[in-house]
Amino acid sequence: MTDTWGWTGPDTPEPSPEALARALHDVERPVFVVDTPDGPAVASTGGLSAQPTARLLAAAGRVDPDALG
Repeated sequence: MTDTWGWTGPDTPEPSPEALARALHDVERPVFVVDTPDGPAVASTGGLSAQPTARLLAAAGRVDPDALG
């Protein structure tokens, strides 16, 4: 599924502090923060299409919990 601003994937990024908190605590999945018409939004699955109208603000890869301190 691709939405009107260029995100493809099963999840649609959510523009909420709660979505960001959930994504940051889920170290098993990557985190993407994109600029959308509704403001910054976060998602853990999917990606920008080849010709996005959204701008990628940040991305963090999966973290291996066993590798942490």
